[in-house]
Amino acid sequence: MNRHLNFVTLICLITGFVSLVSCSNDDDEMNKYQKIYIRTGVAPGAEMSAVVVVDRVSNSSTADRSDFEIQLCAVQPVSREVTATLGIDTLKVNAYNSAKKTKCELLPGDNYDIEKKESTLKTGQTVAESSFRVVLKNIEKLSNPDGYVLPVMLKEVTGMDGQAVSTSMNTVYIRIYASILYTGYTKPADWAAVDRSAWDVSCSNAYANDDARYGAHLAIDGEANTSWFSWGVANAEECWWNTVLPRPVTLAGFSVTKQSAYGSSYNLKSAEIKVRKDGATEWVTYQRTLTFRSFKGNEPQYAVIEPPIGDVKEFRINCLSPDSYTGFAEINLFVKQ
Repeated sequence: MNRHLNFVTLICLITGFVSLVSCSNDDDEMNKYQKIYIRTGVAPGAEMSAVVVVDRVSNSSTADRSDFEIQLCAVQPVSREVTATLGIDTLKVNAYNSAKKTKCELLPGDNYDIEKKESTLKTGQTVAESSFRVVLKNIEKLSNPDGYVLPVMLKEVTGMDGQAVSTSMNTVYIRIYASILYTGYTKPADWAAVDRSAWDVSCSNAYANDDARYGAHLAIDGEANTSWFSWGVANAEECWWNTVLPRPVTLAGFSVTKQSAYGSSYNLKSAEIKVRKDGATEWVTYQRTLTFRSFKGNEPQYAVIEPPIGDVKEFRINCLSPDSYTGFAEINLFVKQ
């Protein structure tokens, strides 16, 4: 079935090696060679595997394109003019999938243009005045649920020898996720549950204001016959369940078991999650809307967070539908072993 899915565009500046991790020997040679590299606004020295949300394109969007800039940079001011050309390396798709354990397809040629392929560092500059420009088109018409990747890399550099180009920062991977994430019934083998004994839980409300029968604490009591149950967003404007963790974790996913308070029509159908990182005050919303399948008795459903979110200190699930009443009997968070 060729379904059109909503997609989220993300950019990740990481190495061009198969391992997709920085090679420390590469930039040890800074003093010997003038390193030329590309970035998407990530400061030099920042974690290169960090993913930054650039754009969200939904089926309801009226925009027919989404464009962004990639900067040409140098570690030190260049001693003479350097011109570089941007291109696509299709062979790096397999390397990306292997390293990230994904099944991305190469973004089709009809869905992107490199409108500005050339950029120049003038003498004395560390950042070029004009950037490369990559345009994504008709993303809402893509249909692969595993998403797409576009490896954009420096193809040619003139004005300096080839050894001047950084081998650890010469590629930008544009990752396009399906913005709808469907849950599954199987827990990944490398997951370990986060200890719930010291969680500080809360919720937007408990049905009938009866915390004893429907409160947030009932979602972590280990009992399938008790539930957090709540008025939905149509009745109470908000519907969320929240926990503050005793220590930060790298969140790989979570599971939910269906509510047992009332009929199956009130089982959770869709939700979004937010996290607050250790020491932060702002919430970060995960870019994919979660869609739950029909529950099989008291078997949990699992949602994989890709990529995992680091330093999570607070976790919140906003229940979107059903919007009248909903909840769940159990919720667990998971990290990779």
